[in-house]
Amino acid sequence: MLVEPGEVERAEEAARTAAGSSEFHATRLHSRGHMGVVEAMLEAVAQWAGWNVVVAHTPIGPHREAARQSALQRLLRYLDGQKVGDVVLDRRADTAQIGLAQQRGQRLADPEHRDLRTYRHLVRGGEISNRMRLVHHDDTTRPGLWMADAVVWSTRRALAADEPQWLYRVIDATTVLHAQTGTVLTVSDDGAALPDGDRGPHRRAQRDEVSAQPMLSSPAPYRVARRGRYPDSVGRYMASILQQIAAATVPVQAARLVTEVRQLRAEVDRLTRAVAGGAVHDGRLADGASRLEHPIEHNSAGRAVDGPDLG
Repeated sequence: MLVEPGEVERAEEAARTAAGSSEFHATRLHSRGHMGVVEAMLEAVAQWAGWNVVVAHTPIGPHREAARQSALQRLLRYLDGQKVGDVVLDRRADTAQIGLAQQRGQRLADPEHRDLRTYRHLVRGGEISNRMRLVHHDDTTRPGLWMADAVVWSTRRALAADEPQWLYRVIDATTVLHAQTGTVLTVSDDGAALPDGDRGPHRRAQRDEVSAQPMLSSPAPYRVARRGRYPDSVGRYMASILQQIAAATVPVQAARLVTEVRQLRAEVDRLTRAVAGGAVHDGRLADGASRLEHPIEHNSAGRAVDGPDLG
């Protein structure tokens, strides 16, 4: 979630008010049926967020950490393009990991160090500016992270559970990006694309214009949470996202294949030239070696003889 620098404190105060007297965690609140708190947090997001960005990585598979770092790279590139100053991430390490890091004299625990390593890799590669900082904070001290949690949770409910009613509250100021290709994904009933023009953070006056073109139909009635959290079948929203990802991935894969073929062709040409040059060189060596096998000898008078005197 992007917030204007001068509005961070007021946005965090709004998040505290929405959360009430306890810490906010959308998944836990939903499982307990406390949806009023989640809705209040989404209303705070709608009021204070300059823009929301969600990065979707599919498929995740067993390598969840690799998927996170891939998504983080995409997010950092996007935020750098929006001239963001500070990127605040929620603390990832548990108590045991923090204790281990302290024993080792490390400033960060391993999970957070992996995030920082991704950030430094992008900086060293010139992909993002070192003026953009990345820091980890506990969400109890930075309640603005609760707003981000609400946005991500509502996006996941729309895609994984086919329940878009919560995402509808903030979709007019939300961009969903595909981690691998950077494609803007559309979460809508009719497949309508984002409004033409700047597809990035807007100030409120600009955002109001975008809000006049909602991407989703009217919210559907709330559904009771399933015991298994998410249905096994793919709903229409996830199916639409997967189709968009497939369409975006094909040209990327084709371009990668063309590049690999060109590289392979160049390598074959290089090896061919090396082999051809080596054959000529080896021929010369072979000729020389043949002459060395039967060296010309000289007798005491200095006359050349064909070989040793066996007489």
